[in-house]
Amino acid sequence: AWSYVDEADENNRFFNLASGQVILPPEGLIVVYLLATLSDGQTSAQKVFTLVIGVPEIVSIAGVLDEDNGTAVETVGIVTDYYLTDQTIKFFLEDEQAGIFVQADRSFLHSIAVGNKVWIRAIKTVEHNQPILTHVSHLKVIAKDTPIEPTYLEDPDDLANHLGRYVQINGVLRQKHHDTTLDFWLVNEMGTFQLAMPEDLDDPSKEAIRNLLSLKEAGIEVTVTAGVGARGGNVFLLLFHSSSIQLESTSPNLERMAAIIQAHFVQPELPEEVTGDLVLPTGEDLLFGAVIQWRSSDESIISSEGKVTIPNDDQWVQLTYDIIFNNRTIKTHTYDLFVPKRKTYTEYYGSLEGITERTAFIKELTRIISNMNVLDYGAARYILPESDADPLNSGHVILVYDRSSVWGAWDEGKTWNREHIWPQSLLVGAARSDLHNLKPANPDINNQRGNRPFADGEDTYGIVNGGWYPGDDDKGDIARIIFYMNIRYGLPIHEMGDLEMFIRWHKEDPVDDFERYRNEVIYTYQNNRNPFIDYPDFVAIVYEYASPALASRWVIQEVKNLFHLVAILPDKERLLMTA
Repeated sequence: AWSYVDEADENNRFFNLASGQVILPPEGLIVVYLLATLSDGQTSAQKVFTLVIGVPEIVSIAGVLDEDNGTAVETVGIVTDYYLTDQTIKFFLEDEQAGIFVQADRSFLHSIAVGNKVWIRAIKTVEHNQPILTHVSHLKVIAKDTPIEPTYLEDPDDLANHLGRYVQINGVLRQKHHDTTLDFWLVNEMGTFQLAMPEDLDDPSKEAIRNLLSLKEAGIEVTVTAGVGARGGNVFLLLFHSSSIQLESTSPNLERMAAIIQAHFVQPELPEEVTGDLVLPTGEDLLFGAVIQWRSSDESIISSEGKVTIPNDDQWVQLTYDIIFNNRTIKTHTYDLFVPKRKTYTEYYGSLEGITERTAFIKELTRIISNMNVLDYGAARYILPESDADPLNSGHVILVYDRSSVWGAWDEGKTWNREHIWPQSLLVGAARSDLHNLKPANPDINNQRGNRPFADGEDTYGIVNGGWYPGDDDKGDIARIIFYMNIRYGLPIHEMGDLEMFIRWHKEDPVDDFERYRNEVIYTYQNNRNPFIDYPDFVAIVYEYASPALASRWVIQEVKNLFHLVAILPDKERLLMTA
């Protein structure tokens, strides 16, 4: 049974409930609300239906884009490109300001041709992050042969601002594409364009496009004129016809490729003062198989792999890279790097003086910091309020992770308790009372962290992918505590997180006065220090050379050295050495 929701609504006169006849209002749109009641005599259910009656105003395509999804709209635009499926015709419609993709019933095919100016009534919606018009009820040609010139784009980032519009781009094939692919990639000096064929495009059209672009060598120059579509987070040019594609060359444009390689290469930033090993780009990300080669003016101080040996006197070293493509150097750059002499250590670290071999350095550093007073665990209740005191609020203590300032007097762990940065359950052979590993913490946050290892995150503390992020303001402090526990007790860093991550945290959140003061206080009680607070560059000496990226470079160099040795041995020894 049908009825009006509100029998007194004057808009009811535009819809005859008995006959279903609609009367159009003189202008604009009106709304009629109908109530449907379904009943079997014992139970019933109701549903409200909304009828929007009237002829919408003709709006620009830009106006259509601003409408809510599900809105009936009328607009006028010029057809710029189209293709057919079994049931539908799909095309781009554009006016002077904007464009939109349209899906219409194939019965409207007689009105669709490139250059036709059409009036259309449809429903505006969004699919795959792209505004489209569907449920086309009216489509009428109002002019013919009015083509729109494509907008020329150089920057791929501009595609998102031209959804639904007809554009032209130029670039070179980034790679050789497979002959079954639906997607192709063009690259120019400003970035990479994606070209995509619709999955429902007919097979002959796909084959014609593939014949032009598939199995061609990287570097062949191409111009494409097509509409801009979207799918998920990707924005690309939609290829409907092979006529949209023009090959500007039949062989790779080597000069253009060289220019594109240079435009995409990001100049490495190297420190003017070098105190540890350098991570030098290897050229893995260079386009078209280009390579980068490094050379040093003094391999004994800075090697061409970035390995740094701290000299006894201040030295300047020139480090140069060459980018090589097609057997010629297309870019070169030289850095003038200052390598300061080896530091003179304070009396506490005096025995490190003159040690240049890394293993011996670590062994001596471990011996130095292992000479300590092992305190009772309960002592931390009275020492942490001093070591982690809030410098701006007397009597308060700064808590780890949330960085809150609370009253420092011990109250049986109600206000704060003792957080083991390296969890107690994993302190195999290590003192649970070591003050360097203890920080005052909010009890609830301490419990939330539990014994989780550390994981990368951003901004504030919390659980990230099953691990624990200490927060931007504490991550460097945490990394230096992890380094201390590893050197002092030999605890394996991988139990607490990724070494590369801790090294990065150490650099991104450097040592501050709060940390230095804490180190001094702990030294007065425990008689040992965290060396990575006193000498932050110890991290480079102890860990960066051991990190996977740098270690792999070292291994490669050692293998090269070995093969060089094998090559100069007499035949008999070389045979044995190779075996």
